[in-house]
Amino acid sequence: MGFKEIELAFVGASKTDHDFVRYVVETPSLVPDDVCIQVCSPCRKEALLETVKVLHGAKKANIFTYIGCSNYLREVVLGMTEDEWIERARSCAAYVRSLVKDTGLYADGTEWTFSFGFEDFSNAEVESVVRCAEAVKSAWKPTVDDKMVLGVAASVEVSPPNVFADRVEYLLKQISDRETYRFGVHPHNDRGCAVAAAEMACLAGADRVDGCLFGHGERGGNVDIIVVAANAMTLGFDPGVDLSRLDEVAKIYADITGIPVHPRTPYAGAFYFRAFSGFHQDAVSKGLKVRKLAAKGESWKVPYLPLDPADVGRDIGECVVGITSQSGKSGTAWVLRQNLGICHIPCELLRVFQNVVQQLAEQAEEECKSISAHDVCQAFCDLYHVKKLGKNAEPTFLMATGGSEILKLDGILSTLDTNDLAETHAVLAPLLNLPKQTEISVQYESLDGSATKALQGSTVAYAKLTAFDTVTGWGVGVGGREAEASIRAVLSACIVTGHLQLCEREAKASTMSGRHINHRPLPSRRKLQAVETI
Repeated sequence: MGFKEIELAFVGASKTDHDFVRYVVETPSLVPDDVCIQVCSPCRKEALLETVKVLHGAKKANIFTYIGCSNYLREVVLGMTEDEWIERARSCAAYVRSLVKDTGLYADGTEWTFSFGFEDFSNAEVESVVRCAEAVKSAWKPTVDDKMVLGVAASVEVSPPNVFADRVEYLLKQISDRETYRFGVHPHNDRGCAVAAAEMACLAGADRVDGCLFGHGERGGNVDIIVVAANAMTLGFDPGVDLSRLDEVAKIYADITGIPVHPRTPYAGAFYFRAFSGFHQDAVSKGLKVRKLAAKGESWKVPYLPLDPADVGRDIGECVVGITSQSGKSGTAWVLRQNLGICHIPCELLRVFQNVVQQLAEQAEEECKSISAHDVCQAFCDLYHVKKLGKNAEPTFLMATGGSEILKLDGILSTLDTNDLAETHAVLAPLLNLPKQTEISVQYESLDGSATKALQGSTVAYAKLTAFDTVTGWGVGVGGREAEASIRAVLSACIVTGHLQLCEREAKASTMSGRHINHRPLPSRRKLQAVETI
């Protein structure tokens, strides 16, 4: 992701931490030359010496030590007066400098940085922190070209973000020589405000944020460093890290920690970009259509999508719409468009199919399940028999409902190789007992490269059957040409309305009470002219 400062371990915690840091330091080319590795240590000389030893040899290393700064921690945990506490901090800073700077034993071979943090800053007296910070700074002797790091931690979040930021601003106004140190904040998420606290602290003057991927950490977690970075990116700032593969990062994180990223986690969650309600889906769909026509380089502006999913490595076709019982026609149309490449479904047909999707969603929710884009596409193909009436290796047979004559699909297509709907009606009406008042209308759509591989280069036809000024049914057909697609669509509509049914040739023949089945061809094109008036 491109982080330039990474905390590896707490060396004093275990041999595992110690050995891990040594492995990182000693393995050639494991750490890029521009990355500084950091190790945490309590503010005690023996612990700091061990930390220096384990880091020695790294290209760049940061020794981070800390001390509790609230009166309660100082008095109860450390058992020190304020003066003793300040002296502990000062002497430890001076001791580390004696080891790694100037003629120190560990000065050569590593570019050293020193960081000093104040634990439980939210409950501390700021004036005491100022005194201690000045003492530490005087012992370390930072310069403009060789800065140190000072930092404060909201070890347990106890106040609103603005209060934390106010304390940071006041502290920075009191500590001298601001150009010689970077100032970091280390917010925790006990009140759920860690990101807000970090951002407000930066507005107050902080220039470094300590955080963890996806808010990992003790209790409610540390600040989610990815959210902080992505928030900056959406405001037009370069966060300094690469967020373009968040799904991959989230998977690695879950594999290592055993803790999955919650689906509603900002930016990285599976549901972050996903609209479930019909109103939201409609707004997203219309916004993306406008976006597609916008000039190249125009700033991102789509309802309910705070940034382009591609910025974090997401496929916009897969992540922005989820189907539930609250979804509407726009959501269903989006799924069909993204997964099948069908873009211009008539509104009436879509309304009919949406009722089917609604029933599927409600049934799934009763079983505490959800339906996928694949489920929606499968339901569409099943309802309109797109595959059965498509280009199958196996022959397809049809029979009029209540009739006995089996017709072969290929025979119908070869006979009715025409866009003339009157001719189509003239042939099918007597075979299927269609009412004389039945009207057939067809709309077409050519599928381009955005269609699924099996449909690319095809034509989709949407056939509507109308009788007595009432729509009785819709059908969908796919073919290489409009004529072929329209016939398939009309047959699909006839199946949906119950005038026609699919059948297995052998199975049907065996159930016709021994009656001979005549698989005769349809009338020739010449004979069709004679029956157009039906």
